Amino acid sequence: MKLIKLFLVFALLLQLDNENISITRLKPARTEKAFDVSESPYGQGLIVRLYNPTDKPQKVSLTFSAPQINKDIYEPALYCSNPLEDRLEKIPLTLVIDPFDFITLRAE
Repeated sequence: MKLIKLFLVFALLLQLDNENISITRLKPARTEKAFDVSESPYGQGLIVRLYNPTDKPQKVSLTFSAPQINKDIYEPALYCSNPLEDRLEKIPLTLVIDPFDFITLRAE
């Protein structure tokens, strides 16, 4: 039951505008002491992994909400990430995912 509640909370936080794109991972980011993100309602951030299972590039826009601070739409800083959950290059909330490709993102 706890897992179902956690999934429902995360489902409220992120919406995609392309039904062809799958969310394969959505979890809290690992804690980093090197920077302060006290402005973020997501604490240290969220890790989002998206997958394009189609044979064509897919454009997708991510919409975040922050019900814990009564914001229907929240525009976090969004970064490409790696398996260590590092912040890499900053990217826009709308992106194109190549065919059969995964992309890992860090939202703060």
